[in-house]
Amino acid sequence: PTCGECSGAGENQCLDCETTSRFLEDKYCKLWDDCSQGTYGNRTSWKCIQCPLNSCDRCLDHTHCKTCITDHHIDTAGENCCETNNCKTCNPNGKDCDECILNFYLRNDNSQFHNHCVGDCPNKFYRNTTHDPDKCIKCPLNSCE
Repeated sequence: PTCGECSGAGENQCLDCETTSRFLEDKYCKLWDDCSQGTYGNRTSWKCIQCPLNSCDRCLDHTHCKTCITDHHIDTAGENCCETNNCKTCNPNGKDCDECILNFYLRNDNSQFHNHCVGDCPNKFYRNTTHDPDKCIKCPLNSCE
């Protein structure tokens, strides 16, 4: 009953949907939340289409993620899925934070935690509060602990 135009009598033979509250996917008309994992209801084509965001499990639209795949966390901007916690915004590659949430600092070194948000800077690093976002910067010539 939700098909607008059909190729047969079955509910899985839709060519388009009868209302603009349903999205076409695999010849079925589905509600927005029923689009398959990794897709979203596109309100231009009225079809469930592939989510273009890296590591996104469910998209709200082509620029915002609703939920991320396992072991990833959505940044507070709601745009990208990050491999690390406490990102305000993360790089679209999903590996690095661009900016941290309040009271966390962007680690800026050559370790495996480079561009991850940390609560405290490691030894021989200091919080650089003159830049936005705050970063952990290596002390010059080991002048701090």
